[in-house]
Amino acid sequence: MTPPSVSLIGSFRQHYADIREAARIFTAAGMTVKSPPISRIIDPEWDYVRFEADPPEATDLEIKRGPLRTSSPPTLCTPSIPAATSAR
Repeated sequence: MTPPSVSLIGSFRQHYADIREAARIFTAAGMTVKSPPISRIIDPEWDYVRFEADPPEATDLEIKRGPLRTSSPPTLCTPSIPAATSAR
């Protein structure tokens, strides 16, 4: 049986430490965290946050949509908003 998977979404610039902690919690619970890759943000000033682990040849849209389409379910991770899931 394939373990459940999530993609964490939220403001990576403002809440990356919280998102990393959420990824740790989900992973410890046996889930696969498909996105974001837990690695360093390349340049926090860019319009779209890119991580060292992101494929450099991929477009922003490919990086954004890829894991969201295969996760079950994508999960919002924002400290100021109660935990919620988004519809596919």
